[in-house]
Amino acid sequence: MKEERTGASIAGSLPYMIWGQAINQAVYIVARLRIADLLESGPKTAEVLAERTGVDPVYLGRVLRALTGFDVFREDEDRRFHIGSMGERLTSSHPQSLRAMAEMNSSPFLWGAWGRMFDAVKNGAPAFDQLHGESLFDYLARSPEDAALFNEAMSSRSLPEGTKLLEEYDFGSATRVIDVGGGHGALLKTILEAHPHLTGVLADLEVVLDGADIIRKSAVADRCELVVTDFFKEVPAGGDLYLLKEILHDWNDEQCLTILRNCRKAMREGGRVVHIGAVLGPSNVPDMGKWTDLTMLTFLPGRERTEAEFEALYQAAGFEMTRVLRIAGNWGIVEGTVT
Repeated sequence: MKEERTGASIAGSLPYMIWGQAINQAVYIVARLRIADLLESGPKTAEVLAERTGVDPVYLGRVLRALTGFDVFREDEDRRFHIGSMGERLTSSHPQSLRAMAEMNSSPFLWGAWGRMFDAVKNGAPAFDQLHGESLFDYLARSPEDAALFNEAMSSRSLPEGTKLLEEYDFGSATRVIDVGGGHGALLKTILEAHPHLTGVLADLEVVLDGADIIRKSAVADRCELVVTDFFKEVPAGGDLYLLKEILHDWNDEQCLTILRNCRKAMREGGRVVHIGAVLGPSNVPDMGKWTDLTMLTFLPGRERTEAEFEALYQAAGFEMTRVLRIAGNWGIVEGTVT
C-alpha cells in the first residue's frame, strides 16, 4: 500500500518544483481577490465567491480546488470552501498575515522579471533592470499604486518580526533609535510601544514617509520624528541605536559600506548598528534565505549574507560585530559597535 503524501511533502518533489509557477499564481490570485477574507464569515461556494469578486466561477473553483491540496482551503461535500490551516495567514486580519506579500510578489510589475532570472545569471545584473530599463526603486518612485502594495507588504512583515525582535534584543540601554529605511514605521512603532523611555526617528525617502500613517496616527507619534533621508548621502544624527531591517540585502558590498559608514558617522559615542534579516546558514541545509537571495538576484543588486560576510562588511565600515542572535529560522540580529 502506497503511503499517502501530504501537500507539504509533495511540494518538495521535482514535478511540483517544475510546476511551481502555477502554485505561485494560484496563491497570488486568491490573495488579490481577498478570498480568505471573504471566508472568515463562513464557508462559501465558488459561485458565491466569484459573484463577490467579479470573476468567473468555474475558473475560480479550479484554482481553489488546486489549493486544497496544500490545505490553503478545504472543500466540503456541499462544494463550499473553508479556510485551511495554510490559508489562515492569507487573511488580512491575521497578526502574521502574508496576504500583501503574496499579492506583491507575483503582481504584474514583478512577475515579468521572474521569467528573466536566467538573464540575471547570464549578465550578472538584476533581471528587473534589464526588463524595465530602470531599477526597482526608481520604478516604484513613479508608480504609486505598485509602491503602495510594496510598502503594505513590507509593513505586514515588520509586525511579526518586530515581536520576535523585542523578545530577543535588549533595548534597555538605548535612548534614541534611528530606523534607517524604515518604510511606513511598523517596526519602529512596535519598539516604541514596548519601551516608553525611547524616542525614535523614522528615516526614509519622502515618497515613502508620505504613507507612514501607521506611526503618524499612533499613540507613540509624539516620541517619533519623521525625517526625509537618502541613506546613501547621510542619516539622521544623534542616535545610539541604528536599525537596518532588511536594508543591507538590497545592496552590493560597496553600497552597504556607504550606508554603514553613514550610520557610524552619525551615531553617538558608544552607539550600535543592528541589521535585522536573513543570516544564511551552510549549504546542504534547507534555508528560506537562500530563496530570498534569488529574489535579490532577480530584482536588486544586493544579496543575502552569511555571518562571516556580515563580519567582513562591518569591519570594513569601522564596526566590530559584537554578536549575532538567531530569532527565527534563518532570521537574525547582527549587532555592531564602533571599533
